[in-house]
Amino acid sequence: MKILLALGIPFWTMAQVPQVMWDRTFGGSSDDFAYQIIPSFNGGYMIGGASLSNISGDKSQNSKGGTSDYWIIKIDSLGKKIWDKTIGGGSADILTSIIPCEDKGYLIFGFSNSAISGDKSQNSLGLIDFWIVKIDSLGNVQWDKTIGGSSDDYLNNVIQTPDKGYLLGGYSKSNISGNKSENCRGQEDYWIVKIDSLGNVQWDKTFGGANNDYCSSIIQTKDKGYLLGGYSNSNFSGDKSQNSKGSSDYWIIKIDSSGNKLWDKTIGGASLDQRASLIQTTDNQYMLFASSYSNISGDKSQNSKGGYDFWIVKIDSIGNKI
Repeated sequence: MKILLALGIPFWTMAQVPQVMWDRTFGGSSDDFAYQIIPSFNGGYMIGGASLSNISGDKSQNSKGGTSDYWIIKIDSLGKKIWDKTIGGGSADILTSIIPCEDKGYLIFGFSNSAISGDKSQNSLGLIDFWIVKIDSLGNVQWDKTIGGSSDDYLNNVIQTPDKGYLLGGYSKSNISGNKSENCRGQEDYWIVKIDSLGNVQWDKTFGGANNDYCSSIIQTKDKGYLLGGYSNSNFSGDKSQNSKGSSDYWIIKIDSSGNKLWDKTIGGASLDQRASLIQTTDNQYMLFASSYSNISGDKSQNSKGGYDFWIVKIDSIGNKI
């Protein structure tokens, strides 16, 4: 299976439709999955994903072992491959995203169940752990960190913080163990970890109700705190101050710069509302973006157009729906 990348440039005239300027396919002889593309510092793009391929096709390095590795490709502005790097341990390593860093390198991250092997310098702390890798502008590994508890911990989102450290957001089934300082509130909870510029854990926070709670997004807010977004099927319990509106709902948590919860809001309809992403608007309010299966009910003012739909919600600075 190969990665297909297409870049289209639209020309908004009455007579024309968006034109494909170029497309590129990248892959090896086995399965390769692209999860993220971002602009690179010197032009072009960085593509990140997971690969099962050995040297073949566009893949210049063998698998490090196991079922998959992180695979990074640097391309120029026309889609020509400049270099690629395979980064992994002896078991399964799944990259979920890439972010640029102030030193013009990149942080690549996801989750892993590899022990010390290949590029992985630390053993697994449980079943599946957060795995963070810092690379320079040429894709060379500078350091890596394994962060987790004794069970499954999945990393979905990372942002760089003003102190040049990072805030990690995902979800965890682990109780107190390894890097996890608090027990689960229920089955799976939001797990937020603050690390310094070298990946050392500074603090962590667990937020959840009695059932399943999945953090999928983090943003830094203008007051130097953070807003966490995701979805939950917990009723009022633990850190959850409101009952579920349906099968699953958006769950938004505001925390301060030290990770202390300031407020939380449950936003949803009578069915499934999942994986909220976030932005802060210029008026210091927030937009939530996700998928919904709900008809008119709860906070949902319009019926489903069919199956899952985009659902966009505007909230004020303290989480009230606008």
